[in-house]
Amino acid sequence: MNIRFLIPLLAIVLLAGCGGGKKKKAPEEPISVDNFLKTFPNLKLPFTYNDSVLQSRNTDSSRILVKNWKPVITDSMFETWFGDAQGLHLYAIGKATDREKGKYVLIKAISAHGRDGYLFYFDAKNECKGGLKMVSEDDDDEHTNSYARLDKNLSITKVQELKKAGDITAIRESVYGVSDEGVFALLMTNSNEEVLDRKPFNPIDTFPRRGKWSGDYVGEKNNIVSLRDGTGPKEYRFFVHTVNDDGTCKGEIRGSAEVIGDNRLRFSERGGTCGVEFRFSENHVTIREVGPCGAFRGPSCFFEGTFVKKKVSKPKKKK
Repeated sequence: MNIRFLIPLLAIVLLAGCGGGKKKKAPEEPISVDNFLKTFPNLKLPFTYNDSVLQSRNTDSSRILVKNWKPVITDSMFETWFGDAQGLHLYAIGKATDREKGKYVLIKAISAHGRDGYLFYFDAKNECKGGLKMVSEDDDDEHTNSYARLDKNLSITKVQELKKAGDITAIRESVYGVSDEGVFALLMTNSNEEVLDRKPFNPIDTFPRRGKWSGDYVGEKNNIVSLRDGTGPKEYRFFVHTVNDDGTCKGEIRGSAEVIGDNRLRFSERGGTCGVEFRFSENHVTIREVGPCGAFRGPSCFFEGTFVKKKVSKPKKKK
């Protein structure tokens, strides 16, 4: 064979063997949720999540890349808790494991909005079922202190302490647990304050309020209807607190209401009889029972009335 034909042929074979140039970098395989959660240190219980934890120095080893965290939870959860956070940085605080229930994972989020602490629950199959904001850095108000606890039984307590005149500290506690569906549910609230002398503690106050009707609507005697964004545009979370004139009857109810019209929401108790309808007009909401709700209130303080939307105060500028 003529050598003039062999030289070009050899060059073609060599180029094909080398891929025609530089080798392409193999795409990174996503880390499994199980392996991802193994990077979280084990918590020593009971654990108190307070302002000192939020302000503590962060190590590089505790840093969580947002791109790794986002696929671990659902899109709706990420949007709810971190969707509008600018300059978001996440850090692993730790985890606590229950062999039957799953894993309780604590993280810290730092963004332009400030510092917040979150708890996320993963079931036995490492599927994220729910999230809960545990604590936010306290503002400059020296009369208020907020923190949360995760005890040895893996129950969650959010605590707000309010210093009042006469060297008295009013304490409000909200106890949460994981429901059968794997989401966080408010089990009970405790307070050492008199009902008529205080504003009701709002368990959904920290949830996002970007929706058209989200906000707080107030009435007499600290009666309140609070609405926050739900998991989608057709759902709103709500909390209603009502007390009658002489304080002998109190009612509280919390849940999710569905949009049923241009200006209406409706809550229907799952497996029960209670139903509440919300009707909106300008800056008002009118509520009424559309099913008996005696399990959530006393006999003389129905979930009904018209409430005025409260203006949102602008946050204080930090020095």
